[in-house]
Amino acid sequence: MNHVWHQARYARWQLMADEIFKELGFLPVKNVITPIVTEKIANMMGVLCAFVISSLLHEYLIIGQFDLGQGEHAFFFMNHGVIFILWEAVFGRENKNEIRKLKSS
Repeated sequence: MNHVWHQARYARWQLMADEIFKELGFLPVKNVITPIVTEKIANMMGVLCAFVISSLLHEYLIIGQFDLGQGEHAFFFMNHGVIFILWEAVFGRENKNEIRKLKSS
């Protein structure tokens, strides 16, 4: 029972954080950049900006709690953003469809 409660609590927190990162990072950057570049690149930049917001938030929390601001946590979360974008570029939905077409022919 405790495990189920923990999962539900974590899911609610994650939904709230997801909205914050969308509203502060992804959507503003995507809306500003979309007229200039392709939608795919605008999405990538929006995702990267959401990870920037996440890294700044985590770095702020570490500085506030432990007075240790060396940028390690910001670097960690920014790396996740870059890796996520690369992963989607290689293994994303569009690429999976192309791979299926190649296998079926």
